[in-house]
Amino acid sequence: MGLLTGNVSYRRFKAAAPKLDQGLCDRLHEQRFLEIDPHGDQLDSVGWVRFDDAFESKHNPSELVDDYGYMKWRLRLDKLSVPAGTLKAYLEVEERAKAKASGRDHLSKAELAMLKLEVNKRLRLRSLPRMQLVEVAWQVESGELRLMSTSDSVAEVFQDKFEKTFGIKPEPIDLVTVLPLREVRDPEPFARVEPEVFHLRPAAEEAEPFPRTHADHGFLGREFLTWLWFKSESNQGLFEVVDQGRSEEHTSELQSRGLI
Repeated sequence: MGLLTGNVSYRRFKAAAPKLDQGLCDRLHEQRFLEIDPHGDQLDSVGWVRFDDAFESKHNPSELVDDYGYMKWRLRLDKLSVPAGTLKAYLEVEERAKAKASGRDHLSKAELAMLKLEVNKRLRLRSLPRMQLVEVAWQVESGELRLMSTSDSVAEVFQDKFEKTFGIKPEPIDLVTVLPLREVRDPEPFARVEPEVFHLRPAAEEAEPFPRTHADHGFLGREFLTWLWFKSESNQGLFEVVDQGRSEEHTSELQSRGLI
């Protein structure tokens, strides 16, 4: 729900925008989301839904593109599963009751496995699937495609569903691809940009301390934002931060917050 809440992290792709007509809406509808049948064996489902309604998949060509030239809809991913702790608790009750009815202390492994399947199926009928909604925005002029998720698994599912729907596979955008979209013709200078040091080094490490004056360091903010933008575009907005031996990935949200 990033676009609706204002908190956006996304991956970029490139795909030539198709003709905006009823046929496009029909293709989205053909690959629409289908509800999971709790009586069946399929426990997950993936498909398209409207941008403004998670339970509706029909699109109107006149409403598909917003005032900024973006075609927007959502990818819905549902998974129906019973929490392991819940299943274990119910299974223990059923096992004791069945063993007592047969005059035994325990069930055999085969009986326990069969009972687990039965209990799991009954609990599924009482459970709701876990729903994930991922927004998609397609710029109809430039062909820039944004998936509002940084998850590798979601991106893989999205690319597969997109190709099945439109017959073209969206290509991930890297720095060389995105700079022309930003009307930057030569990406080479950006590859040479390095961040400046923002603190004084100890005297043992540096003979002459860095100057403290604003005149000397007034350019650092601009250089840092330029470097941060370059790194954002180069690695899908992900930064590896090492803190006391632990490595974590953080997401840059510069463009989503309008900083660059």
